[in-house]
Amino acid sequence: MTNVTGSRRNRKTVISPEEFNQMLKKTFEEQKRPNYPFYYGFRDRCILCIFRLTGKRVSEVARLEVSDVEIDDENLTITFTVSKKRKTQKLLLRRSKVIPLSNPLAKYIVEYVKWMRENFPEIKYLFPRTHFSPYYDTLSLDPDRHLTRQQILRIIQKYNPNAWCHLFRETVASDIIKKDESIFAPWKVRRRLDLERVETALRYLDRFARDVIKETEVKEKIE
Repeated sequence: MTNVTGSRRNRKTVISPEEFNQMLKKTFEEQKRPNYPFYYGFRDRCILCIFRLTGKRVSEVARLEVSDVEIDDENLTITFTVSKKRKTQKLLLRRSKVIPLSNPLAKYIVEYVKWMRENFPEIKYLFPRTHFSPYYDTLSLDPDRHLTRQQILRIIQKYNPNAWCHLFRETVASDIIKKDESIFAPWKVRRRLDLERVETALRYLDRFARDVIKETEVKEKIE
């Protein structure tokens, strides 16, 4: 397992808009590195945006196929394969997330998907494994294998050593509670993140939504 730099335990907040924008900015810098494929910054920006918009698990993002993305005049639809464990079997379910094209992050996903379809129509996975040879200045994409969880974690940490894949789930949960502080917020989190139990949504909110819940100090008088 790839070690996470920084301290998860000490982090008290989710990913702020300013922090995420800095991560995106670095992908453009990565794309302009001399003698280095522009593909990596291009791909990494798409990965970051999918995490930020959907809060999906790293394994679900890694398994995405190019055919799992649909683009129409108004929306971008991404269909994930979600694994649910049962006592005697594992269920693979399909769950779609619809993102309006008016969302400023959607364009980075659309640009990458269209580029992949035009330049590598034979590639199955949206984020295939790659090999870059500096000596020959060639980049090859594996048509049958996707990035591993560890590889995606390293991508996230390249742009922010104090972030990790699962932190995006808490960030999306925080987005929801900021918009709805009612009792229904945990159920909205459960639906958005495709969670089995609402108790899991409550744990997300308890840990990472404290920046949006105004806590009042209570002094109890003991007789």
